[in-house]
Amino acid sequence: FHEAIPYFSANYTWWATEPATAAATGQITLNNTAAVSTWEGETITLTDARGLIRTYEFTATGTGTSGNLLSNGNVEVTIAALWLTTRNLRDAINNITNGHGNTITATWTSASPNYNIGLTQVFSGATGNTTITSTFSTSIITLTHFTGGTSTFAEARDLQVYLVRDSLESDNAKFVVKNQT
Repeated sequence: FHEAIPYFSANYTWWATEPATAAATGQITLNNTAAVSTWEGETITLTDARGLIRTYEFTATGTGTSGNLLSNGNVEVTIAALWLTTRNLRDAINNITNGHGNTITATWTSASPNYNIGLTQVFSGATGNTTITSTFSTSIITLTHFTGGTSTFAEARDLQVYLVRDSLESDNAKFVVKNQT
């Protein structure tokens, strides 16, 4: 019996992927009346459709560049004027190296009196319907969790297919399907 490592194409185990039909979307709305100077240390945490978690921390005392990693491992969002701080959040999320740059797309819009960060999961499917968390007061921020991601069946990601032989030298082989749920 040979069981291979998942995702390694040279092995005999394959993981089925979830047939996706729509990507999940979410939104972060920051209140225009909020005093940005009080945001030091506040965080927003996002999870992408593949389970990657990043925490974005607002700071005026970090490296000065949004998207850099802080010493605690969080992704920096540089505090400036409110409109610029919200754009810095967008840039930190879109950062390829430390943010969700290749798994979540963030856009920025101003809709008086608030600033909005629109979020779209890059990978379609129900696994993108994730929760957005924050340490901000609800009077400062409104979170619209990721929703709308759909798939044609829910348990496909837990399906494994094995090629099983009596021995390494045997010509007798069969496929075995195993549901990991």
